Amino acid sequence: MAPDDEPSLEVVEQIPPFERRVIQRLARGFQNIHEAELADDSSIITSNFASGFNANMCEALADLIEKTTDRLKFE
Repeated sequence: MAPDDEPSLEVVEQIPPFERRVIQRLARGFQNIHEAELADDSSIITSNFASGFNANMCEALADLIEKTTDRLKFE
């Protein structure tokens, strides 16, 4: 896929491509998990479900971690 090199118009809201929105949501979800762990407060994850991980993503991530604990690391 070619990079988006079109000039942006300040009067028109630019919606990022789908792929970028997915990566941004993953990044926010992992950031929420990190903050929840530091604060020992899972409500940080649940209160940000609209922009971070929803329940389905939390379950999918838990399944992934459970199946790959010997190879998966988060730093």
